Order: sequence, then C-alpha cells, then structure tokens
Amino acid sequence: MVRVAIIGGGFMGTTHAKGYKNIGVKIVAIADIDKKAKDDFVKTYNCKGFDSAEEMLKEIHSDINFVDVCIPTYHHEEMVLLAAKYNKHVLSEKPFALTLEAIDNMLEATEKSGSIFMIGQV
Repeated sequence: MVRVAIIGGGFMGTTHAKGYKNIGVKIVAIADIDKKAKDDFVKTYNCKGFDSAEEMLKEIHSDINFVDVCIPTYHHEEMVLLAAKYNKHVLSEKPFALTLEAIDNMLEATEKSGSIFMIGQV
C-alpha cells in the first residue's frame, strides 16, 4: 500500500486527502502549524499529527513513500528540500515556486536524492 505524509491540512491538503482516501493511499501523518486544522485532520483521517514537517519526517520517514506539500508557495522550496533530505518522493502544489533559483534548488535536491518530484497542476 502506498503511504503519504501531508504538509498542510487546510483546503488543499484536505482536498488531496479526500482523493487519496478514494484511491486507497494510506494517509500516515499531517503536519500543520494550525492546531485546529491539524487536530481536525487527525480526527477525520485517523493519522498522526505533528506541529512541524521536520518533526514529522524525523519520526515517520521510514513509514511513508512520499510527501505531499500543500502549503503556501513561499514555503515550497523549504519543504521539498526537507523531503529530499529524507529521500522521499514529492508532490507539491502549484505554483511551483516564486523564483528560478528556488526551482533549481528543488530540482537539484530531488535529483540528487533519487526522488520523483512532481507539481500538482490542474
């Protein structure tokens, strides 16, 4: 079974979670700085909840296949680089990034880690 950790439990994170549930992907964990969003997500999807993505990946990286980044664009680079550090495949929401430098950094890190990196374009 494919297993995912989601970063961001807001509108897009819950939209992705509904899709994962429909296709049989196991949602292992959610990381969100918003306590209510995190707690609601944990309750709805019966998964672990974390206050930070770093804490989440440190604890559960061996239990997941990929990370889904569903937070504002200006945080994408940081989260993709974090996922690559743990050699995880990454799906990131659009838009890709705010600068070409950020794009280059993400592509280089995921390529180096051997991870598949994909942007969720509609």
